[in-house]
Amino acid sequence: MYRFLKQVRIGGKEGIIHGLRGKSSNRGYAKELKQKVIEIYNSGYGDYGPTLYSEELLKVHSIGIDHETIRRWLRSSGIAVSIRKLRPHRKRRERRGSFGELLQFDGSPHDWFEERGPECCLFVCVDDATNYTYAKFARSENSADAMRTMSEYIEINGYPGACIQTGSGYIVESKSFRIFCKGNARTQYRDDLCQITTGKGPC
Repeated sequence: MYRFLKQVRIGGKEGIIHGLRGKSSNRGYAKELKQKVIEIYNSGYGDYGPTLYSEELLKVHSIGIDHETIRRWLRSSGIAVSIRKLRPHRKRRERRGSFGELLQFDGSPHDWFEERGPECCLFVCVDDATNYTYAKFARSENSADAMRTMSEYIEINGYPGACIQTGSGYIVESKSFRIFCKGNARTQYRDDLCQITTGKGPC
């Protein structure tokens, strides 16, 4: 603050203007380096993007320049530089409208008790519409305990309209008694899941 007051006393209101205004930054690159980087680019890297060219500059020419700085230099020199298109944001699936339409089911092995007990698996049933959750611990992630957890959920809440096992691709539609899974692999677990969630035999 005292420094600014001193500058105002000496130079008037212009004294508060930064001394480097309109000048190149002390931390900026030399114009000769910028020109050299552009010349190297034109000599054999014209089809490179700024990021790849930045890597090649460091590896081949021992010149370390950030790719965004190179992008600005190329543009200021009239060299067209493509802009990477952002991927469209993945839309979230809308939740089902009412309780019981879709049940999400998954098992998660983990050290849930933080070394105060043995590692175990947490089986979780979550209603898609309401987030109502039924969970149960088991010694491991196995078919018997998975089916037992699902059976207990159904005994309390009834059969779901559909069931999806998170991350596995298993989808059971109770009304049409169909099941889909990655690779259409027929397994005992698939048949058991279908039978328990639909009340029918293997799908």
